Amino acid sequence: GRIRMWTKRGKKGICPTTKHSPKINVWAAFSSMGVFPLCIFKENMNNQLFISIMEGHLLRQAEVFLGNDWRLVMDNDPKHTSLISRQWIEKNIPNKMPWPSQSPDINPIENLFGWVKQKLVKEGPKTIAELKWKLEEIWGNIEPEFLIPYWKSMVTRCNMVIEGSG
Repeated sequence: GRIRMWTKRGKKGICPTTKHSPKINVWAAFSSMGVFPLCIFKENMNNQLFISIMEGHLLRQAEVFLGNDWRLVMDNDPKHTSLISRQWIEKNIPNKMPWPSQSPDINPIENLFGWVKQKLVKEGPKTIAELKWKLEEIWGNIEPEFLIPYWKSMVTRCNMVIEGSG
């Protein structure tokens, strides 16, 4: 598109633009009880950071909200399936949903993140600080009732993958 602007004769109009949107990495989880606090980080995820997040965020929040009555759902990203990650999960996670190696990404957190991303794009944060603030505001305002279709859809999603031999 074009941007129109008024300038004095002989002056060139300069319109500042953002070439690259600010970016952060986020780990998040939700359950039927609501969303867990976000974990926002700068570095790229590796299996050590993954385990650290599981220990510092997931286990603590799951214990408070859910006790031992919960199931971990995650894809087969190499950070999740490395030997050290698998050993940690086997030792610390009460229930893990098996995930086929070549399945489509049907984890409902991806759909929820899609909705959050649409909200963020509309907000148009320009800085990392503004992005974090807006993200935490959007995430913190998600009510448990809003999440019902996301977690209830898991049965249908899994049946569709099974029927498709996924």
